[in-house]
Amino acid sequence: MKVILNHTVPFALAHGGVTNIVHRTRDVLLEAGVEVEYLRWWDEHQKGDILFNFGRPSLYIVNFAKSAGYRVVAEHVMTGLVSRPLWKRRIQRVVIGTMRKYLPQYISDIFSWDVFKVMDMNFFPSEWDLSVAKHMFDVPDEKSCVLPYGVNDAFLNSAYRTREDYLVCTGTITPRKRILELAKACDLAKVPLKIVGKAYAKSDEYYERFNSIVTKSDYIEHVQHISDQEALADIYRRARGFVLISSMETISQSAIEAAACETPLLLSDQDWAHRGFADNASYCPITDNVAVTAEHIRRFYDGAGSVKIAWRPVSWSESRKNLADILAGILKTKDDFRLGMRPV
Repeated sequence: MKVILNHTVPFALAHGGVTNIVHRTRDVLLEAGVEVEYLRWWDEHQKGDILFNFGRPSLYIVNFAKSAGYRVVAEHVMTGLVSRPLWKRRIQRVVIGTMRKYLPQYISDIFSWDVFKVMDMNFFPSEWDLSVAKHMFDVPDEKSCVLPYGVNDAFLNSAYRTREDYLVCTGTITPRKRILELAKACDLAKVPLKIVGKAYAKSDEYYERFNSIVTKSDYIEHVQHISDQEALADIYRRARGFVLISSMETISQSAIEAAACETPLLLSDQDWAHRGFADNASYCPITDNVAVTAEHIRRFYDGAGSVKIAWRPVSWSESRKNLADILAGILKTKDDFRLGMRPV
């Protein structure tokens, strides 16, 4: 069995948590004895048995892959969708259904709404993500599976450190992560905050506004992205707490890493956080009122010293230990694909 891994956005152009997911999935498959390669789009001679796509692939890519003899699976990251309230998802479902009924088929193909049904398997990071996908796109039970995120060993094996007087947030400095809003709230609350991460571009207006706060504030420290996992684990271990108040998120890898280091969590008051962490975190509402956010952060900071994390995540090897068997089982089943490609 040979698995080809693919992602539509080159990592050199846009960093993010998906990079870690792809690399760790590759490691798990290699440990299981599976032959794995990254897709070489320029190599017409590259061959494989399964195309493993990270993110929702276009219907055309799936059809091309299947017509070439591949089985196709995807690990879906539905950050925006799972963060929306139920009433918005219901409206979106009605809109999708109406467009499917009255507009030409190629419109549906553009959005890849039907791709879930032609995949050989759809992987989701949690039961919550899976339930949302089923509600929105009628994903078949036999073509859906939960494939949880894990944690790198550097965090799971990190040593105890004396807690210091700062909160930490790790993430890309972009509006959906609400890093600027967090910095403003911590500055107002006079709570020391260490932010680890970088922007997609230093010329980005949001980053410039964030950098202005960092320059003026006595409480905000900005540390550029840390690739050394042991060094990042040390920051988590020394932090009084971890905070992430993003407006859109799926199961946050950063939050899981912090939990592995037994760091108290303050997360967005949204379904993704409650369903992923339940009573193992504190919650902050998403609001444009800086004073309200500052009040929640101050309260969390003052009480974090007495909080104990009762839940401990598992490693990538543990979370995906059955992946190789699932992929091997897919190859043994009959493919129901029928060539009926529409013009590209």
